[in-house]
Amino acid sequence: MRATPTSLIGIALLFGLANAQSPYDKTCNPPPAGDQDVETGVVATYGCGEIHNMGDYAHVQSTVATPEDCATECAKRTPEGPCSWHGGTCYLYNAGAGAAPWSDAVTIMTRKDWDKLKVAYDKCQTDKAVTSAQLTACQAAKVPGGPPSGGPPSGGPPSGGPPSGGPPSGGPPSGGPPSGGPPSGGPPSGGPPSGGPPSGGPPSGGPPSGGPPSGGPPSGGGSTPVVHRQLAPGQCPPDDGRERTVDGVTYTVMCKKAYSTGVPKHLDNVTEEYCVKACSSDSTCQGANFNTDTNNCELHSSWDGQPKYTGDVTYWIAYRPIQKR
Repeated sequence: MRATPTSLIGIALLFGLANAQSPYDKTCNPPPAGDQDVETGVVATYGCGEIHNMGDYAHVQSTVATPEDCATECAKRTPEGPCSWHGGTCYLYNAGAGAAPWSDAVTIMTRKDWDKLKVAYDKCQTDKAVTSAQLTACQAAKVPGGPPSGGPPSGGPPSGGPPSGGPPSGGPPSGGPPSGGPPSGGPPSGGPPSGGPPSGGPPSGGPPSGGPPSGGPPSGGGSTPVVHRQLAPGQCPPDDGRERTVDGVTYTVMCKKAYSTGVPKHLDNVTEEYCVKACSSDSTCQGANFNTDTNNCELHSSWDGQPKYTGDVTYWIAYRPIQKR
């Protein structure tokens, strides 16, 4: 039967709708049942339409496209722990985290099958041994009559080689690499997309109970700079425990501590200095957290009793104004 223009348009529309599925729909429509393979020896269980509780947030997140990509990141954790995906961000949680309903979010639990991992490891070792044996055989099987070790015979190149004074035919062109290398520049500016839940949730740094964080750069903060790491992960600044004045606001610098308020403003891929300057330029900012591992910054609107986060603060530094603003 010959296809009519109308039927061709219908097919094209159906194909377009299939390709227009969101990452959430591709994973959760229909919801996957049971363990799903992530990579060799690693499986994941997905919970569609829910997110882990904010009180168990591990203050680590990354930008990924799909829940499956989040599962791959989650499988790299040591020790193991659950993760949640929402809107292109993968959030890591502490072991035993509970979950609550949340639209278009996915909880992820990964598990390693150590028997399969051992089989894969043994195969890798076998392949390595075979490759090593093949290399040894190739080195031993030298062509009779070939040049002696140490280089070609004196008097010029061997028969069939290129004429003296120039490179062999087919060799690489002179000069450096061709143009068109990787573009210059650093990571894009700006924080994660807005759209989090109302304030009042437990600890900051990511999705509050039932949802991801909201907010972008503070007003007056300007564009986000390219990261130039100044502190190694977990390293404290030299003025730890002392006061620092930035743009007219004096802070107490507190390494290994972190604010814990409702829904802070987030800035990703920034320097420590930029984080504190952003707080000074925002009249609602009552303190900031900076993560030396991810270079992420949080601006908090609550001052009383802070910093009071009791979770893992290995990479966090808190900056608290000496007076409530």
